[in-house]
Amino acid sequence: MMLVGGGSTAHQKHQLYLKKRERAYLLETEIEDAQREYIRKMVDMLKVMQKQFYSKYGEKIKDLEDIEESINFVQTQGLKELRRKLQTLYLESLDCNNQEEFKTKSKNLRNDFEKLYYPKDNYQEKRDREAFALKKAILGSHGAVQFLMNNETTPPFPVSHAHGPEQSSSSEEEDADDER
Repeated sequence: MMLVGGGSTAHQKHQLYLKKRERAYLLETEIEDAQREYIRKMVDMLKVMQKQFYSKYGEKIKDLEDIEESINFVQTQGLKELRRKLQTLYLESLDCNNQEEFKTKSKNLRNDFEKLYYPKDNYQEKRDREAFALKKAILGSHGAVQFLMNNETTPPFPVSHAHGPEQSSSSEEEDADDER
């Protein structure tokens, strides 16, 4: 193969180029093989660590899951009770037509529910921090979070209520009350 522009010098450069390509291929293959071996060893180490972790903490993890399931059950029952009380209160307010009393009583019911089922203890504070961090991770640290949180540093109602009552602003509550 003869390249344009000269005889043996061009041929020597081309041979050097081909050798570099072969060397690159060999190095690349060696590195890829080493990476596969590295990954295999890491997976083996991870399996050992996982086995040690679950041997040590497996029962505690199961215990925690059971406890959290019972906590969620109690909270769900409390939410059902709150809904029923609010519904009864709403129906009673239709008869007496006193919206201020309805607002006060419903707010008191919600506050009592929160104190009873979501007390400000270590468990709840941790849930709230986790939920806030998740919200921040999903929505970003600027703009959307500040807009949604209305420039409040802590949420007005525990944010971890997966099935709990939704917190609305006072103007939204008034609008909802006006519709009733």
